[in-house]
Amino acid sequence: SGDELSDNKDTLYQELIALEGKRYSLEKSFKELEKRYNKGSIDEHEFKSEGEKLKDSLNEITRRITNIRRIVASM
Repeated sequence: SGDELSDNKDTLYQELIALEGKRYSLEKSFKELEKRYNKGSIDEHEFKSEGEKLKDSLNEITRRITNIRRIVASM
């Protein structure tokens, strides 16, 4: 699974930076989705369906970030 985490601090920091970038990008996508929905470019169904996917990815990334921070803090 993609869940194994390195025991190398530098590698973990690099992954943390990459994940923070992904998280920022997902949050931006969600704001864009809201804008499109509010403008009427997409319907409620599409908004909810896309929104759920984004939220799932966001939760997964946030969970990994938390794990990595915990590991780095204990090194």
